[in-house]
Amino acid sequence: MKKTFGKARSGLRKALVMSLVFVLAAAMSIGFVSCQNGSGGGSVTEPTQKAGETPTGAPSDTGNPSETSTPAPTPGVPDTLVTVADKGASSYKFVIGDVAGFVDEEVELLSQKLAKKSVNIGVAEEGETPQESIVVETSADYYDDEGGILSFEGYRIFVDGSENVHIIGGNLNSTCAAMNCFESMFEADGTLKLAGNYEYNYHPFKTIDGFKVDGVSVEQFKIVSTDDLTAIAAKYIKKLLFTKTGSYLGDESAATHTITFVYGSEDAKAGKVEVKDGNIVVTGNKTIGFYRVFRDFLLDGEGRAEASSGLSFDADYGDFITYEEFGAAGDGKTDDSKAISSAHTSQKSSGMAILAREDAVYYFGKSAKTSKITADVDWSTAHFIIDDSELKGAGSNIFSIPAAGKSSSIKSSIGKVLKGQENIGTTLSAKSLVTLTNDSVKQYIRKGANQDAGASQKEIILVDKDGSVDPSTPVIWDFKTVSSASAIPVDDPVLTVKGGIFTTIANRADSNYTYYNRGIEIQRSNAVIDGTAHYVIGEGDSGAPYNGFLMISNTYNLTVRDTVLTGHMTYYTMGSGGSITPMGTYDCQVTTSIGLNFIRVIQSRDITDLLFWGTFASNYSRDITFDGCVISRFDAHKSVCNVTLKNSTFGHQGINLIGHGTALIENCNIYARNIINLRDDYGSTWDGDVVIKNCCYYPYGGASSCDPALIGGTNTYDWNFGYTCYLPKNITIDGLYVNDAKTLTGEAPMLYANINTNYNSDSYKGKFPMVMTESVRVKGFESFSGKNLGVSTNMFMFKDLSITFE
Repeated sequence: MKKTFGKARSGLRKALVMSLVFVLAAAMSIGFVSCQNGSGGGSVTEPTQKAGETPTGAPSDTGNPSETSTPAPTPGVPDTLVTVADKGASSYKFVIGDVAGFVDEEVELLSQKLAKKSVNIGVAEEGETPQESIVVETSADYYDDEGGILSFEGYRIFVDGSENVHIIGGNLNSTCAAMNCFESMFEADGTLKLAGNYEYNYHPFKTIDGFKVDGVSVEQFKIVSTDDLTAIAAKYIKKLLFTKTGSYLGDESAATHTITFVYGSEDAKAGKVEVKDGNIVVTGNKTIGFYRVFRDFLLDGEGRAEASSGLSFDADYGDFITYEEFGAAGDGKTDDSKAISSAHTSQKSSGMAILAREDAVYYFGKSAKTSKITADVDWSTAHFIIDDSELKGAGSNIFSIPAAGKSSSIKSSIGKVLKGQENIGTTLSAKSLVTLTNDSVKQYIRKGANQDAGASQKEIILVDKDGSVDPSTPVIWDFKTVSSASAIPVDDPVLTVKGGIFTTIANRADSNYTYYNRGIEIQRSNAVIDGTAHYVIGEGDSGAPYNGFLMISNTYNLTVRDTVLTGHMTYYTMGSGGSITPMGTYDCQVTTSIGLNFIRVIQSRDITDLLFWGTFASNYSRDITFDGCVISRFDAHKSVCNVTLKNSTFGHQGINLIGHGTALIENCNIYARNIINLRDDYGSTWDGDVVIKNCCYYPYGGASSCDPALIGGTNTYDWNFGYTCYLPKNITIDGLYVNDAKTLTGEAPMLYANINTNYNSDSYKGKFPMVMTESVRVKGFESFSGKNLGVSTNMFMFKDLSITFE
């Protein structure tokens, strides 16, 4: 049934925002609320969870953060209600504190958005002291290399003893996220009442709703360290507690309970966590450390929210290898690559796990060897310095995770393979990843500044030992000739890599397309990268790009979770088309892989900062899922099939798609020129459907003002890309808010940008026309301006397309 826009939809944006607040929540946490330059995160369904199941501890209904997040009264803090604003009047004003890289207009915009709800909170002039303040700032430890306790994407909203409200983020993104969470908390009548002890803490990695010991919130604890090793444990336990539970251990002077460390036997292979008289005691040693033991205690199973006196948790690590056994110094100066490589060679023969020393700083110089990971690794809080400041040439990867089985050619045993074929006509040794190539057909013939002659027809499928193609990976193309076909057995069991804090000192090479290899190469199926972080320092006026810190290929069912990546500096060089073109590094790059799960992966640098390149790219890959992620760019290059992006936030380079299947974008926030950019260098083609559900779109994030178009791209029908180009066949929009407060011309939001500027008359015909969209269904649409969604400013190209509003 069609509905009328206007007053009937006046509450939609609030409903959408509140839906995002809670639907994006992990366990009982309140998730990210959309904002300009905001961060994201949220309700994460791990791959093992059955469809339709409610995550353990998830809220059964929605509501206001002030109703669900107020903790038990804190001693010395009045448990009274603070009226922050009332309809038509307020004694509160916004005060801009120390906000790194912040622009005053963002606070002004928040004030304007609240004014539309009849909430009058102005912005204090410089030097003005309001009666009550709402202080917007970034965390004091923002300049910590790893973002301090809040990390980069965490934020806090709390009321102090003077009834002032504080909105604090770990960086610009999360400060904005906190501001918009604050905005969403106002009632329909313009009021907001908070308890005098109100506090809400959030991080995208949050999966546990607080942590209590004998009913006492862990915020009442202080961590007692006695030396360098326990000081490191204290630092990262504080960070772990905030990122996983939202518990902020800040004011230790008011603490009533302790977390202490006890050294056990130096040859012990196990640690212990005990709860005694309401306090926590962690037993470890120099080898296994203390943070590792506490981490495993807190995250035991799905994560623990409570502990009681008498509890005793044993963390038994069994037999393991250390890098120090093979001569690693871990002093941040000595090149440890040879010792580390030897340790992993020993791992291959023994099958034992490797545990890194928690206070070690392992250094990799320009001649570093590649270490092959063949069994579980736990790097914990160990640091790894990758020094490329004097490196000339591509270098070597620091680590690789190779497939256990060998790739074999099956070309001689198969004939042609056609689209939709259910069996490739040969048997295999085991379930395998099969890559097909046809050199006689060129596809993805690139247009533009980096134009090329295309690539051989290629795709990857999952095949069982009887040769049957898995229904989830049907053959997309007709391979009338198979030039090569390889099969790689799917690895089993799961291999897990935990922790590790990597810092790359960037190369100083000339800015050209000489790609450096100095990261972790992953070619093993059924693997998990858990809690790893990568940072980049030392970038200068020029630099060569990297193939990525995580370089993933030929994998099945790979999960990367709770991981930090970094956007690299954008440089410029001469492209193959004869013009200057931007060039950069994707910190994660994927090719020929199936079943990729990126769970709570965030970016350390501002996702809206135009100085930095995008974060993620993929080629010839299928079934990619992003859940609870915060990155500047998702890029599906060549022949990507099926993409699910949910509970995530995408920055200035947005969501770029080229490929097939279904693109589902759900509960996401997009700060780019378009929600989806269909890459014009590959023909702006998506042969399949697009579904957008409960999303917020800000068409000016980090860039200059622009007119909002949900789907962008360019195809002037004059280039042979090696295939027919398609606009999405069916587009479904179910819940979308467009913040068109800043536009270039004031045009209403459009479904499509002007895809073909040459198509300016009814008589236009091109040599290589696109296949047009068949249907568009929209419900739950709202814009800041109140304008309805149009089809496109190009009335000729899209003259036969209409939108069905439900």
